[in-house]
Order: sequence, then C-alpha cells, then structure tokens
Amino acid sequence: MGKNSSSKQNASSNWFVTRCSHGCLHLDLGRVSVKLSPPELKSLITLLGDAYIELCEDEQVQVEFDRSTGEFTH
Repeated sequence: MGKNSSSKQNASSNWFVTRCSHGCLHLDLGRVSVKLSPPELKSLITLLGDAYIELCEDEQVQVEFDRSTGEFTH
C-alpha cells in the first residue's frame, strides 16, 4: 500500500477493502479483486442490498435499507 492508502479488513473473513492513493477502492475478496470508484461502490452496495432484501430466505431476518444514507438496519 502507498503512503496515502488505507485498509479495512472483515474480522470474520480474509476480505479487504483498500483505498489507494488515487482514491479508488479495491475490494479483495480472496480469489477475486475488484477496483471501484466511490460512486461505483455505492451502486454495488445498493444492488447487493436490494438483492439481499428480495432474495433472502431467512424470514427471521428483517432488513430495512435507507437509500439516502446507504445503511441497513436489522
């Protein structure tokens, strides 16, 4: 990582999100790496959130997604 980069790791997996010195976000999901701009990441999160809400089979999980903040509540 460069001098102006930062990283965030999921404690329960080997997944990382890293911001490089150019401002791009790099998602390292083990065998797959994805480079996204911040707006692209927000779009991906919205897509995944919508899919999770529609396709989740666990009826005990009730999730609400606030598009204005991009946050989920359980």
